[in-house]
Amino acid sequence: MTPSHESQLVLRVSQQLHQHDLMNTSCNVNEGMEDEYLNQAKDIVRHLGEGVPLRDALLRTFDDWFWEGCLLEDHRQACLEAVLASLSAVVKEEAN
Repeated sequence: MTPSHESQLVLRVSQQLHQHDLMNTSCNVNEGMEDEYLNQAKDIVRHLGEGVPLRDALLRTFDDWFWEGCLLEDHRQACLEAVLASLSAVVKEEAN
């Protein structure tokens, strides 16, 4: 993956994380917080580049940034599945 392609993927992943706001930071309703999940997006894309499956990349990243199992809590399951679906579409689109 070229650096510009990787940067584009990071931005698209960050946008999806911002939209879904998995950790309920309210970033998606506050102007100026569009980059709230940028560092997590960078880590997810790095993991993907290492061959880590999307779900594992997402879980590993959030475990590292927040706490172990944070995305596996019952109240986050619907949002987790929605994020995985949207990120899967983004990753597939970027791969083409």
